[in-house]
Amino acid sequence: NGQVVQSNYHDYRMLAITQTPEIDVFLVDSEDQPMGLGETAYPPTMPATVSAIHDATGRRTRELPVY
Repeated sequence: NGQVVQSNYHDYRMLAITQTPEIDVFLVDSEDQPMGLGETAYPPTMPATVSAIHDATGRRTRELPVY
């Protein structure tokens, strides 16, 4: 019925790799100090997710976990 069924991360079923949408990561040349590339896409995933929730529902999400 469109309601949240998870209470927190412990009962949230993670997506399988085959269910994950395509994620584009772009590396940009910079004069900044070099950093690792392994987790580059991780920080923007939550803002992108809550923006998608806002686009779909009109509701702003400002706290984690997302309910």
